[in-house]
Amino acid sequence: MLDYHTHTTFSDGKDTLDSFIQSAIENGITELGISDHYACVPKDIIKLKEDQSLSEKLKKYDPTKLEITKEGFCDGYSIKKSVLKDYFSEINSKKEEVKDKLVLKIGIELDYFPENWENVISLINKYPIDYIIGSVHNNPEGDWYKHICYPDTYIGMTDNEYVEFAQKNIELIIDMINTGKSHIVAHPECVCGTKKMKDISKMYDHFSALAKAVSDNDMCIEMNCWGPEENLDPNLFLYKECGRLNIPVIITSDAHFITELRRGYIKGMKWLKEAGVKYTATYDKCQKSVKEIKY
Repeated sequence: MLDYHTHTTFSDGKDTLDSFIQSAIENGITELGISDHYACVPKDIIKLKEDQSLSEKLKKYDPTKLEITKEGFCDGYSIKKSVLKDYFSEINSKKEEVKDKLVLKIGIELDYFPENWENVISLINKYPIDYIIGSVHNNPEGDWYKHICYPDTYIGMTDNEYVEFAQKNIELIIDMINTGKSHIVAHPECVCGTKKMKDISKMYDHFSALAKAVSDNDMCIEMNCWGPEENLDPNLFLYKECGRLNIPVIITSDAHFITELRRGYIKGMKWLKEAGVKYTATYDKCQKSVKEIKY
């Protein structure tokens, strides 16, 4: 069993790297990937120097987690740029230490912003890394952005506006995929679940296009099991597209606490079988190995 999407206290997780390693061993996880957030909002969007209202917008963030770099603004849930070296070196040293008990992989979850994506990728590729999870948490909106996971983003939206917002998010994910700079597509259906989309069929064309882009770029998709397990409700249309196109799917917990490891795995396997998904994948030094799922 593997889990490639986890968050420690390096970013917005609530448990330490050592705690995640120990819990993974105790819970029968054979391959654990740490993938803390690096979310660097480009200056082009936030207009740091020009926007006098920025200080008001930043009040909600913990000042101990704020960091402004030449690439932009490290969001409150991000690893600080100044800590990246420690992040990679600590996980790398733990790899050797636990190798007889656990395969430990170094990943990172990168937020996609077109304006600084190449610079952020260049920065991350200076470090030893096994895989990059590419994610789109933010839809740019004027000189700021709207976070797809925050319920207050959707206040006042009509159903049609919600669909348009979700479609824009998928289009951004497809743009990210087509850069060819990441390996695993993070929670592609997340935007449809925050407000609970009433008619998911309005997204089918977008999800078909997303699956084709993943296939064309030889990537894989995660089935993200974040949230209360009783609320898990996967978009089976997307995973049926993955099955049809032989796209590997990785079941992940998106754990922010050690108690969330393995979350959704049994249900996820059931859904992938129902969708006809045949393959999963592992990564080592950014090289993908495709494996047949044994149901």
